Amino acid sequence: MKSALTLALALSAGAATPALAQFAPTNKIALTGDAVPTTSVAFEKVFSRPSINRCADVAFVAQRELPSFDLESMICAWESGLCSTEPPGPSVLRLVARDGMSAPGTGSTFLGLSNGSWGWWIVDASDIGPHLPFNHAGSVAFRSQLDDWDSIAGNDDGLFRADLSSGSYATTKLFQAGDGSTVVGDDPSTVYDEPVLGPWALNDSKRMLFPVDVSSLVAPSVLLSQPLGTPTLAQILEGDYGAPGISGGTIRDAIMHGALNRNGDVAVVAGWETTSPLDAGHAIWTGDASALSLVLVDGPTPSAMGIAANSKVQVYPVAVGFNCQGQIRFETLFTEPYADDPDVVPGVNDHCIWIWTPGPTPTFSLVARTGDPIPANSGTLAVPGASILQIHIGFANLNYNRVMGSCGRTAYTAVVEDERDPSDGQMPDGDVSGLWAGQPGQMTLVALEGMVAPGGHAADGSPGTFKEFYGNLMSMNAKGQLIFEADVVNADGEFNGLWVWDPTPTGAAMPLYAIARSGRSFEADTADYRVMDRPIIVPHAGSEDGHGCAISNRGYVAYRGTFGGPDESSTTRGIYRASLCRADLFMDELLDQEDQSLFLTYYYGSDDRADFDQNGQWDQEDLSMFLSLYFDGCDFNPDCVFGEGCGS
Repeated sequence: MKSALTLALALSAGAATPALAQFAPTNKIALTGDAVPTTSVAFEKVFSRPSINRCADVAFVAQRELPSFDLESMICAWESGLCSTEPPGPSVLRLVARDGMSAPGTGSTFLGLSNGSWGWWIVDASDIGPHLPFNHAGSVAFRSQLDDWDSIAGNDDGLFRADLSSGSYATTKLFQAGDGSTVVGDDPSTVYDEPVLGPWALNDSKRMLFPVDVSSLVAPSVLLSQPLGTPTLAQILEGDYGAPGISGGTIRDAIMHGALNRNGDVAVVAGWETTSPLDAGHAIWTGDASALSLVLVDGPTPSAMGIAANSKVQVYPVAVGFNCQGQIRFETLFTEPYADDPDVVPGVNDHCIWIWTPGPTPTFSLVARTGDPIPANSGTLAVPGASILQIHIGFANLNYNRVMGSCGRTAYTAVVEDERDPSDGQMPDGDVSGLWAGQPGQMTLVALEGMVAPGGHAADGSPGTFKEFYGNLMSMNAKGQLIFEADVVNADGEFNGLWVWDPTPTGAAMPLYAIARSGRSFEADTADYRVMDRPIIVPHAGSEDGHGCAISNRGYVAYRGTFGGPDESSTTRGIYRASLCRADLFMDELLDQEDQSLFLTYYYGSDDRADFDQNGQWDQEDLSMFLSLYFDGCDFNPDCVFGEGCGS
């Protein structure tokens, strides 16, 4: 307590003049100009969006331009040291794989290292970019083209997994175009062409779920790799063959979406068709490698969903959210074939978000439905009596609806009616958009268009407000903590940034706070301040579905920062990790004198990391909030289940 009193006395002399920096404790992982580990080259300006695991380690793809104007791709992983020793050991950045390295089991070399969603040739797509499946043990899954395309005709593509062992990475081939004989449950003569450019997943036991093309079939197959040391692949679904649980049905979709949790269970969305009677649609399945069970299929609405008996359900053919409890988050449309019983009106109340929970009697829990009143926990900023006009649906290429934590926690953006009286000083009449998060029946308003944005203030301290929300990029961990991108407007102009929402803040903690924002000076490297142009994250993910994610169960986030210059040639980029334990300024998970000392440094330097209430002023309120968070401590538990009644 003496050190806290000393800190309070040190601050009583008065506050400094506001200046600019990032908002959360942050450390640099890699930056343009830094040396690539174990090489003689440096990182350039092309980085993917980073993935973060439960140990708060970070993985990413980087590219550099060669003298021949070709691009060289590299995969790197940064080990935080938080899981390796107690207390935490030193962090280290490692090279995982690089173009030109031997591709094990292929007789060739890597040429165009890739990721879980996109081809290597668009690694720096500004708005989307790639992400890497990255598990708790530091294993990385990736796709790569192979060199000598002409001499290995038809075998020029593969999936690989790199595992960390004794301080270095060893790569294993999981699948190569042209393979087929190692697939369990399939005709050995089947030849698989290549991995599909769709999301694949990796779990903690080093299993991997992925779709592949088959030249002789209209639809791809979905395969599941076995744990390390087992060379076989298990078939989950095969194109043109049986659709489990659908009488006479066969798989027909061109792209399948799958998720894989740490228990080895999968959730898969695919299309099906029957010839007698002639019918087609989509369905969701779940289970392990031995058998899949049907969760929901297009057709008559199950009574367990509680929707009009005469309605028909349609599964949205997009990726689903999935957690370690086997719960699935998905979206549906409903159609009403009976004109005299219009319980479901297309375009008015036909779009829903659901959580399916397994068990002896599986349940469907409604998260949100168009036409329904906005959630009761929407607070005073929400519109009394308003209804949801439009839920922003998922899209196959962005996987909007994978956002899911434990115990059915999820999030969505939507448009709602706004009938507030313009004379009350709030927003005028009209429709507004917002972001909600929570559990079924307990969804809470996170942010609303026109709401004051913490950290969104202008240089003169005047507040900034959120702009519209429309499918904003976001990721959620098992705790239900949510990181999202948003745009703000203030007296200086329009900006974008990253915000975190915590469903269970402790003590004086703010439930909603900024992490980083464009238009402000950012400590890109030690004492190296640059103007942030845009911070960006892996889109629409959960920390337990086997895909790349931007937020760790342990309470850290990873993002890419772009720093502007007068032209593209002077643009630089970096990979960063920020802590959600805002009082742990030293980022060592030890709240001690070093954190107090850093607070004083940031406070008198007018650094946003000491502006704990994020209002653009440095005063006694910031001291009080820092001390409260300091003595409350932080939860660094990386487990996958949080909250009472969640199971185990």
